[in-house]
Order: sequence, then C-alpha cells, then structure tokens
Amino acid sequence: MPVSRCWPGAGDFRKLLGNAGRVQAWRLLGSSIDDDVVIGPRVRMRIPSNVTIGAGTLIAGRAWIDSWAPVRIGRNVLVNDDLLLLTASHLVDSPDFEADVRPISIGDHAWLPVRIIVLPGVTVGEAAVIGSGSVVSRDIPAYSVAAGSPARVTGERARRPYRYIPSRL
Repeated sequence: MPVSRCWPGAGDFRKLLGNAGRVQAWRLLGSSIDDDVVIGPRVRMRIPSNVTIGAGTLIAGRAWIDSWAPVRIGRNVLVNDDLLLLTASHLVDSPDFEADVRPISIGDHAWLPVRIIVLPGVTVGEAAVIGSGSVVSRDIPAYSVAAGSPARVTGERARRPYRYIPSRL
C-alpha cells in the first residue's frame, strides 16, 4: 500500500483538527488570534509568534504567511485562496546579499481574493480590495481598489461602515 494511504499528510491532520483545533494549535505555537476567526487547513505560518489575526477574519484556501517580521491581519478580513505574505527578501545590490526584513499590515475589512502576493513592508489599508493575481509591492491606501503587478490603485471602494463578518459568511 502506498505511504500516502497509510499516513495522512500534515494538511490532513490540520483538516481533522477542525477550525477550533487549528486556531488553538496556532495559538499554542505563539500566534495572537482573536475569537471568531476561521483559518483553513492549508494555511501555514513560518514563525507563528509574529502573527496577529483580528476577530471575524476568514483565511480560506491555501496561504503562506512567511512571518520573519510581524504580520498583522486586522478584523473582518477576507482572504480566499493562494495568498503569500512575504516579510523577507534580499537586497539585490548588497555585496553580502543582506536580508530585507519588514512587517506587513492588512487593515480591517480588507479583501484579498485569489493569488495575491504581498511583499515586505507593505500596508494594505482598511477596507481596501486587492485584485486577483496582484503583486502588492507598495502601500495601498484605505478604501482603495488596487490590481496588477505591481498593484496600482485603480479605484475606490465606497466609504461606509462595513458590517460584514467573513468568519460567519
């Protein structure tokens, strides 16, 4: 019998834990995660103690939080699938190939749908929307709609008090 049929992979164990078990496991590993958060079984974090996730947030699908530096994900953020949050890179002109390590912040009610890459030092503002397939290499202001590679502001979201809670959708 193939090994994959005998022993489930790590993703299978995370799925078996259910959301409450995954949240508890990430907390035990040092993450600061508010109540009422949904974290999918295919979410991975490099250094969980550098990750903070606000209430009402839903991180579904595959996500890689490469948290060499702090990563703050606000309240009621919706992440759909294939998210890369990269807090570290290298300075390409450095003779020693020095590391470039900077925090990432995602504001409350932001929406990052599918195949988004966020690079070191970026802040995605409150209620901002990032278009699918975008590479976010600079700050995105609050209520902005941004898309592309590199992501550029293409519009603005209505400035209103958003009430949706993605973890309950």
